[in-house]
Amino acid sequence: SRSFTALVISQILPHQEKQNQCRSPLHTRVSGYVLWYNPVRMHVRNGMLSPVQCEQQQILNAQGV
Repeated sequence: SRSFTALVISQILPHQEKQNQCRSPLHTRVSGYVLWYNPVRMHVRNGMLSPVQCEQQQILNAQGV
């Protein structure tokens, strides 16, 4: 949990906001990051496809398209 907090502070919040963290903007930014990181971000194991794209590709392959 400490490493996640460090990630949030270092990569999600701009430097000038580190001193004055507010829960609502922090929550909004973390939620946005998680929503991007999980379904949208490309993954090497998926052939550089996002999880959503990989799943769509698997469905097409199963249908023989």
